[in-house]
Amino acid sequence: MIYSFSKSLTKSDIKYKFFAFSKLQVERLGELEENLNVTLKCPSDKSVYDTYIDTYGRLKATAFFNSHNWLTEGTMIDFEIDTDSKIVKINIDTENTNADEIFSEQELTPDLERIVRDFLADSIIKGKIDSLRLYNGIQGVEYNTKNAGKIDLLCVNKLGDFVVLEIKRDSTSDKVVGQIQRYMGWVKENLAENKNVYGIIIMRKQDDDDPQFINLKYAIKANPNISLKFYQMSINLLEE
Repeated sequence: MIYSFSKSLTKSDIKYKFFAFSKLQVERLGELEENLNVTLKCPSDKSVYDTYIDTYGRLKATAFFNSHNWLTEGTMIDFEIDTDSKIVKINIDTENTNADEIFSEQELTPDLERIVRDFLADSIIKGKIDSLRLYNGIQGVEYNTKNAGKIDLLCVNKLGDFVVLEIKRDSTSDKVVGQIQRYMGWVKENLAENKNVYGIIIMRKQDDDDPQFINLKYAIKANPNISLKFYQMSINLLEE
């Protein structure tokens, strides 16, 4: 038997990485046994994940939410559940959201960016970067503005001013300046009140004669509240 229906993502769906269904939808899921392993497929990127139905009729989808961390509250998800094959197919409706832009950006984002982001977040939490603290604790990591995109790290400095950190891969263009200014503008309008808002673009050091890097430096000079910093990573091999 095949069941099809849609639901709007809730904060709980995203936070706890479950698809929390209504009573009517749970009755449909009831065709699948509790704690039963099923296969979840997402047509938008052909990803396949093993998942299961818990005792509350929720569909666990941790890997799905990790891979689609641009999803926002209110995004419509279409479900097709085949109770015979134990396959749950989903489709993401991005027509009325800004998720298309965010998803395209996410596809181009290598794991290294997330590693650097998480390392910086951990360093700030542990006080290793004592000039900054995360805004609202871990909520400052990938801070979701809802309508302006997700900020890699949203921080506050010792004076209470806001600092937007945007992490980019090895090579980036001056378009990132427009992106971080969009975030800064949103923070200024929605959070900062009478506080200043600064932006820091964090990337790997580039060749000084790289045309993209030259253009990036020119673009930053036009806004004194935006600065550029570089990270350097290395691996040490230790004896047993």
